[in-house]
Amino acid sequence: MIKNCGIIVSEGRQDMNYYDKNKAALKRYLKSGEKFTDEKYLGLEFEHIITEKDSLRSISYYGKDGIEEILKDLENLGWETAGENGRVLSAKKGKETITLEPGGQFELSTDKAANLEDIETSYSDFIKDILPILEKRDRKMLAIGYHPVSKIDEIDYIPKERYGYMSDYLSKKDICGINMMKGTASIQATIDYFDEDDFIKKFRVANYLTVLFSVLFDNSPIFEGDLWRGNLARVHIWNHVDTDRSRIMPGSLDKRFGYEDYAAYLLERPLVISLLDGEMVYTKDKPMKEVYRDKEMDQGEVEHALSMFFPDVRVKKYIELRMCDSVPYPLNLSVGALVKGIFYDKDNLDFYFEKSMEATNESVQNIKDAIIRNEKIPNEVLEDIKILLGKAERGLVEDEKKYIKALVRLFEESVNLARLIKSEYKSRGKEAFDRLKMIDIAQKNSYNINDEN
Repeated sequence: MIKNCGIIVSEGRQDMNYYDKNKAALKRYLKSGEKFTDEKYLGLEFEHIITEKDSLRSISYYGKDGIEEILKDLENLGWETAGENGRVLSAKKGKETITLEPGGQFELSTDKAANLEDIETSYSDFIKDILPILEKRDRKMLAIGYHPVSKIDEIDYIPKERYGYMSDYLSKKDICGINMMKGTASIQATIDYFDEDDFIKKFRVANYLTVLFSVLFDNSPIFEGDLWRGNLARVHIWNHVDTDRSRIMPGSLDKRFGYEDYAAYLLERPLVISLLDGEMVYTKDKPMKEVYRDKEMDQGEVEHALSMFFPDVRVKKYIELRMCDSVPYPLNLSVGALVKGIFYDKDNLDFYFEKSMEATNESVQNIKDAIIRNEKIPNEVLEDIKILLGKAERGLVEDEKKYIKALVRLFEESVNLARLIKSEYKSRGKEAFDRLKMIDIAQKNSYNINDEN
């Protein structure tokens, strides 16, 4: 149970040694993520929105065909479920884990892999398990950046105590915190770093490329039941969640941003929910340095603190890229191909590191804001994406180039799924979302997004 506590620390003078010790603890944790191997591992997390089969409306967590019952059905297929206060909230099979986002979105976390084929196999196994369950219960699973039909007040929270406190806090910070929690879905990619210099380079490049990744994987054509008139609706939502923990991390493109800078960023900002001596405490807007002013953070407290911030690019024991909307197979694997082809190819990484020196946090945010507001995407951005795709493909080994083909084809034809669906929605209505249905990839050998079931 999370304690709701306004003041949880003494009001005496802060011992600055604890500030220094906690900064050191955060830096040690980030350093402990350094990998000492020639293997270059990639991880992908796939979020999906579960809806009624025909209407595409949101479904409840509760009830005979609700989210909880879908999770329970997985037990018959070897998944081990777990939860909180007697309610099922997650499932695990082997090294794959399904967790629930606040609005009941399914998130599949695959084991990190050195090649994309292993991730494809994990995703395929998940699809083969989940699709018959959804069909039996007249449910559909969509890969889309924002809920295509239900408005945010029509989507229920799942019964996880943490989300109630997060909702209370974020609803008072900006206009889209609840939309983010209950209505969005994304794909997150994780990459390794090998020392602090490598971390600095990859972290900077990831922040620099947020605009290009966001445009390529824009799959949020609808916002609150209406066509979104500009671009990047999910990015717009994240821009208006909480400036303390979302958007591009302050300073990430304005200086040499290393472990100490990341640790300082965390310590100056509110945790909202803090882990203190094994108990969760609702600390609201108290900065982390105040929450832990009288104690040195242990590893569990450090890990929890890192999870409470979600900028475009986040760090745990890996760098996590969070700017891509949820997209259907095979485009979801193109996320991994693009990331791998850029970040694990030395020439490509060096190229974009040098390019990033021309940018600042402000310049990147301004470009992103302009793209959000306007229908037209600047020609220079489209040209930069074309270059990015070419470099990524050349940076992949021959056997993995196929994973980027669908993305290249989509870009050449329509730029991204949001633009493709919006153009079809005007004539086909909800049938335009057939583009997003989760195909049984065990039956597919083609990487053409226009193939039908």
